[in-house]
Amino acid sequence: MKIRKLVPRLCETCGRDFMGRADSPGRVCSQLCRARMGGFACIGISKNYGNTHRRKGALPVSRPSCLIAARRWSLANPEKRRAEYTALWAIKNGLLVRQPCEQCGNPKTHAHHEDYSQPLLVAWLCSRHHRRRHIEMAGKVDHALPHSV
Repeated sequence: MKIRKLVPRLCETCGRDFMGRADSPGRVCSQLCRARMGGFACIGISKNYGNTHRRKGALPVSRPSCLIAARRWSLANPEKRRAEYTALWAIKNGLLVRQPCEQCGNPKTHAHHEDYSQPLLVAWLCSRHHRRRHIEMAGKVDHALPHSV
């Protein structure tokens, strides 16, 4: 096993001190700073993805703001994030097997959690039916809330 030597460095984006590998020209302290600098080492974004991270028909959003929003969502929704990671881990390790959409049979599916406390109990839905299911769930929540006058 090769032991890599760490040397003190200064982040070019935020100015913080950090320990970087001696054999690497690392210039930033984190993935977020790398994204701010224009690098591609952030979750869900690659060199082939382009300069913006966007949905069809949406306004362009820069990578740093997208990463910041994703991080805020993760911190605000730890139970949902834990369920998502657990399901992805189970798929990767063969404990869960991806199935076709339960409503239309589309082979490209998402794991939908009805109860986030049971991360391995999922419904397999295509993106269209997954989106509809969340809209239905939001509608049920809205109807249950008392209306203010």
